[in-house]
Amino acid sequence: KEEKSAVYEEISKVYEQASRSTVKVSAFMQDVDWFEMAYDSQASETGLVFKRDSDYYYILTGYNKLKDADSIIVTTKTDEAVDAELMGYDKTFDIAVLKVVAENDNKRILKTLRCAGFGDMAMISVADPVIAIGSVDGNASSFATGYVSEKVGTVGMADRTYDTFVTTVPVVSSDSVFIFGMNGKVYGYHGSACAYRDSGYSESIEIADLLVYADRIVEGKTTCGFGITVSDIPDEVRKAQEIPEGIYILSVKKDTDAYNAGIQAGDVISAIGKDEIMSMEDYDRILSELDPEEEALIKVFRSSQGSYKERSFKAKPHLVQY
Repeated sequence: KEEKSAVYEEISKVYEQASRSTVKVSAFMQDVDWFEMAYDSQASETGLVFKRDSDYYYILTGYNKLKDADSIIVTTKTDEAVDAELMGYDKTFDIAVLKVVAENDNKRILKTLRCAGFGDMAMISVADPVIAIGSVDGNASSFATGYVSEKVGTVGMADRTYDTFVTTVPVVSSDSVFIFGMNGKVYGYHGSACAYRDSGYSESIEIADLLVYADRIVEGKTTCGFGITVSDIPDEVRKAQEIPEGIYILSVKKDTDAYNAGIQAGDVISAIGKDEIMSMEDYDRILSELDPEEEALIKVFRSSQGSYKERSFKAKPHLVQY
């Protein structure tokens, strides 16, 4: 009984600490019904304060419920609300970054907020306990406890790779949920880009992978994509199969410029423009530098009759982060 009480007390302390960096995000929309009568609607999400400077608090949250918002309000743990502004969003991960003025009339209201701390997943093991805060049961700012059940590793999606892990937290929503360790630090994010597992399990993206793109939004940077899912090629595989230097294309989205240009799954991207592509890290960096209004020259190696031959294609990238 005393052991259980100690565990509950520890969970309570972590939740108390973690809740100071989470907020309720409310989006308000105006629309017209079948009878041309105006009405208001509201949608709620959970947000995480991930950065602050002298002027603003920056909040990471889901984008889908905010995309049609006429106004956005952030509510703190003390049930006090302030206006927020949408800075930008990333369509691939379905995340958005909001900013809230830190001073003036907001200073008193926001004094209880704290920027979240972030942990390294390398320090987390299977069976370690976690706390999930967010839309766990479909309602913003609910919470649940669980354990890390699997460290999946790197997963690929169009123009991105990221690391994931699975917990026993039974998330039933595609809205934002933040995964905290028992040290009060954030390790993961569950949202609409995450896959669901069997009942009682849910997948999360390692928070470090998302922060890269959240920081880009804060810095006013855009990111492009070609709709191509790629993967690094292990050295042993490259040598055994005599594959040229580059990154391997797993799939190409239909109706993208890259697909229409003739780029195919199985090709190996070796360069974009004058930049060589040796790794996913190179590819990610170049996507952040491309102009969506200009065609890019993509050089690939394509397997033909047992050998790889170089080919070049021109394709225009599209924005995935605004």
